[in-house]
Amino acid sequence: MPRPKKERIVCLDPNIKCFWPQWSKQKHEVVEIFCDELEAIKLINIEWLSMLEWWKKMGVSASTFNRILKSAYKKITDAIINEKNLAIKKCK
Repeated sequence: MPRPKKERIVCLDPNIKCFWPQWSKQKHEVVEIFCDELEAIKLINIEWLSMLEWWKKMGVSASTFNRILKSAYKKITDAIINEKNLAIKKCK
């Protein structure tokens, strides 16, 4: 049985729920990014917080934060490079 997930502190609740390639009328695959992944991206790239501040803000360990961040970067990159829709979902 997997370990229960620790609650993550997320302050971000974006108004925009989906991004899609504008230049194409065809249907695209959807990549779902969760709000905790988006929060991690925001803390790193917009707020420029230190490592200690990231962990405290989200209430997770450094390794968990890094897994969240890696997942977010992978999803965003996949959506941009492969022309997929990017849907923002509520936290897991």
